[in-house]
Amino acid sequence: DPRSLRERTGEAGPGARAARVALLLLALALAALGLARPQAGFRLVTTTATGVDLVIALDLSRSMDARDARPSRLDAAKREALSLLESLEGSQVGLVAFAGEARIVSPLSTDREGLASLIETATTRDLERPGSDIGAALELSGKLLNRPGNRPRAIVLLSDGENLQGDPRASVEVPRRAQAKLYAIGLGTDQGATIPLVDTTGTVVGVKRDAMGAVV
Repeated sequence: DPRSLRERTGEAGPGARAARVALLLLALALAALGLARPQAGFRLVTTTATGVDLVIALDLSRSMDARDARPSRLDAAKREALSLLESLEGSQVGLVAFAGEARIVSPLSTDREGLASLIETATTRDLERPGSDIGAALELSGKLLNRPGNRPRAIVLLSDGENLQGDPRASVEVPRRAQAKLYAIGLGTDQGATIPLVDTTGTVVGVKRDAMGAVV
């Protein structure tokens, strides 16, 4: 008799098996609900927010490879930018890279670790158009900061100062309309330096020359 056999062997019947499955599913559902930490009601908490809205404009033109700043102008600029990030807790920071064109690398964000990673991996080969257009960087940075709110706003320009196109003085009007202050950090020396050409291993194989063959 099947029923007698189940009673003597301890084997679960169809009803017991269904109940076990149901209990297991209920336990999983309750565990998921517990992990969600449900809460009833709400409360208002008053906090004081500090910080600024800041855009870092990073020069990625080829002249930033020059080594009159150690280990290079670009590496020195990265060092300054990363140091700045460490002191900007509570701030929203964006990143604009520029050479012959300007590009938004990161909109305003509180993700300082993500932004630091973008800065650390930036190279002078990231932008296709060569040259140096500081004005385009200032305009794009000003547009990022032109947003509602009354927090202090600023642009930090990290560049060797070379400008081959556009008019930086005219472009300052865009940050001014956004009520942003502009701070410029210059990289390099008054004497200047040649621009090294490196291979895929990082070995210097020559220096940059112009169309006439003269050393830049």
